[in-house]
Amino acid sequence: MDTYPDAKFQIFEMIQLNQFVNHLIAHNTIIVSVENELIDYVFDTLNKEYPGRVMLKPSPEMYYRYYQDDEIIVKRLPSEAPRGFTEAWQSRIEKIIVDVLVDKFLGRIVPEGEKAAVVDGAYRSYLIDEATMIRYAKRKGAEKKLVCALKEYGRMVQG
Repeated sequence: MDTYPDAKFQIFEMIQLNQFVNHLIAHNTIIVSVENELIDYVFDTLNKEYPGRVMLKPSPEMYYRYYQDDEIIVKRLPSEAPRGFTEAWQSRIEKIIVDVLVDKFLGRIVPEGEKAAVVDGAYRSYLIDEATMIRYAKRKGAEKKLVCALKEYGRMVQG
């Protein structure tokens, strides 16, 4: 991302979920979320560097059809996405939980049977800022979906 030094972006790798899931992810996917104004430029830059390995906002069906190991997905970074504490580009656990539970792409890529393990493992391993999760889910238009999912997995969110 040296080409775009002022760009707001976050990176998440699917193998980061291996600390939580029962069935380990053997083939990694790297998700680069970038502010909407730069998404096409970042895609073009990454596609030149990694030809044939980059997908722009794919549907889950396209993802599975053309999947390769170490695939790079470029998608829009929603405003209000929780930023990393030490590096702004890091995806915080609150963002990961929300995306796994309600995101139209990641929510369909992570198997339903693993979502409870992700939520349980995250709550056991990290201090979760539920207000941050709710604010981010609201921005994605999915607050009710998040709250229902957390309750389903035995985690209550603040009132």
